[in-house]
This record gives sequence, structure tokens and C-alpha cells, in this order.
Amino acid sequence: MLLLGRHLSHEHLFAGLAVALKAGAMTSDAVASEARKTAEADQGEPASTDPPADETATLTFLTERYPAAALGEGL
Repeated sequence: MLLLGRHLSHEHLFAGLAVALKAGAMTSDAVASEARKTAEADQGEPASTDPPADETATLTFLTERYPAAALGEGL
């Protein structure tokens, strides 16, 4: 929590603590998340962490990339 103060203002950190405690979340991750949401709201940026709609993710299975390794060959 102390290191988070290096990246966010104390006002945002305090607001994150207040929201997390009110919600009953007693972890530093919850406080950090709420503090970042508060900071983004003050800057007018969206708080969403969803990727942009035009970006699509690709998934390559290890068996597609290295089929011999999937069968135990060459190990």
C-alpha cells in the first residue's frame, strides 16, 4: 500500500481505501483497484479494462505448434 502512494495521489489512495473497506474487501488488490478507478474518473478516462473492440486475440495450442511434443516424441 505504501508503494501505491508513489503512483497515485493520496486523495485517490484514501478514496480507494474507503470504498474497499465499505465493500468489506480487505486486500491490497481491492484498494489498488478502487484507487485506480477513482483516479481514472477524475481524469475523465473510462475505468474499463476491456480491450478495444477492433483487437482480436488469437490462441495457438501447443499441440498445433509442436505436434511431435504432444505425442511425447523427441523428448
